[in-house]
Amino acid sequence: MSSFQEMYKRYFMLSVAVVFIYAVCAALTSHSLFFLSLATGSLLGLFNLWSMYRDTQAATDFERSNKVAFALRMPARIASGIVIAMLFLQFPEYFGIVPLAVGLMTPYLIILFSLVFFAFSSD
Repeated sequence: MSSFQEMYKRYFMLSVAVVFIYAVCAALTSHSLFFLSLATGSLLGLFNLWSMYRDTQAATDFERSNKVAFALRMPARIASGIVIAMLFLQFPEYFGIVPLAVGLMTPYLIILFSLVFFAFSSD
């Protein structure tokens, strides 16, 4: 297995763990709107992470076969942001826009923090 696939699996599993933590916090605390919004946004963030992984895999496969790569997953990632906006506009009593957006960014924040952590830990 390539290191890219291992990194993807690690980021995916960390993101799933964070979604689980958000869901447990939504069930156990009085701030359920905040944590439910974080969990929902993180689920859409997991979709974005998977989509980014598939795009990278497709580009790698096309590069190996000397073909032109064309991916339609970027509009799908943009659509997840639109879904978040629509969720907030339709159900403002159940979702907050800031926690939804932060939840959407959760997998990217995990990637950022792990890269920073591993960059400083290798010295």
